[in-house]
Amino acid sequence: MPPFCSSRRAHRTAGRGFTLACAALALVAPAFAAPRPTGLDTEVRATWTRVPLRAWAGHASELAGLPVIVDRRLDPELTVTITTDGDPLRSLLDRVATSAGGVVEPLAATVRIVPKAVAGRATAAEAARETAIRRLPARMQRRLEHRASWNWRAGATPRDLIGDLATEASLPLLGIERIPHDHLSAGSLPGLTLAERIDLVLAQFDLRVDWTPQGGTIVPIDDGVDPLAVAPTRVRAAMAGPRPAAGKRVYALRLEAPLDVALAAVAKQLGLELSLDRA
Repeated sequence: MPPFCSSRRAHRTAGRGFTLACAALALVAPAFAAPRPTGLDTEVRATWTRVPLRAWAGHASELAGLPVIVDRRLDPELTVTITTDGDPLRSLLDRVATSAGGVVEPLAATVRIVPKAVAGRATAAEAARETAIRRLPARMQRRLEHRASWNWRAGATPRDLIGDLATEASLPLLGIERIPHDHLSAGSLPGLTLAERIDLVLAQFDLRVDWTPQGGTIVPIDDGVDPLAVAPTRVRAAMAGPRPAAGKRVYALRLEAPLDVALAAVAKQLGLELSLDRA
């Protein structure tokens, strides 16, 4: 069965078009002898030799069951050579991202490979977006949360794509002029919400939409976002259940992050409000 999309070298004018590699429907890679679970915990047994990053992201999308997106600021032609015998997909993504000078940033409906300098910004923007949407009138929420596939032609500009989405949904959107001029390769994505589709493009330019009952305004991606939510590196926390014998709750924490981000992650897990005196 054919994949939703495969990336191509982007048309370039003012900048590099971002690379999208999308999931396939029930597609099984030849390297696997049996069906496998989807997601970042998928165990992978395969070898790739000098495969361009954009093409490798396509394979990763098929394994993950959701789009893996290479940020436009990373080189999509960088070659990937890697062998794995049962490593989880998340581990492979980390290794490939590191070799490309980036990090992995999983979101609700996509996985991004982004430069280290911007890691965590899309995650924080996503959290801010979801909080804002919950405060909107029900009718506006339904429009922003409507899921649909998305296709665009080669050479489409980000500014036109975003403008068309807003117009079709009858949602006022200010600040379109903030989006830099660029041309994208042809693309096709499976069902994402309208809000996710808009932010998918805007995050490539460090932008996001601030939604209010009056409509949306395109702002810098970290505008109005809690600094503690912007994690420059990954934070992973796993919590075990209670131990009846000791009468205590035991937590296991694995993290790679600055202290303020680590404390924010722990506080969130425990349901506590964090008050940090930075001085």
